[in-house]
Amino acid sequence: MFGSSKGATTEALEKLVQKGKWDKIKKSYLNADAETKVHLAEACASAVGDDSSNVLMALLDSPEDEVKTAALKSLAKVGNDHCVSRIQQMLTSISPDKTALRGEIQTTLQALRGKQ
Repeated sequence: MFGSSKGATTEALEKLVQKGKWDKIKKSYLNADAETKVHLAEACASAVGDDSSNVLMALLDSPEDEVKTAALKSLAKVGNDHCVSRIQQMLTSISPDKTALRGEIQTTLQALRGKQ
């Protein structure tokens, strides 16, 4: 990457989200550093829709727990019931000692169940 994804702020990413620049977002920011991915997850909370949910679901595959937590918080706001099965699967695959992440998964699942 050419450094464009390094240090992107939530506000800058939110502008891309609002403009619907999903290809640029996926290409430049999904594989960025953990801090940028957290900002991306926060920015995606400002747009309801499949594109936003898809980016957030992709962020759940990140190795960093802080990225997963940010993605879950945003999914609770903008996700729908189509995300539930993937998040339930995530719950069964994480270590029992990750109590904070497990708690965030439970909170997100409660928010998403029945949402259309």
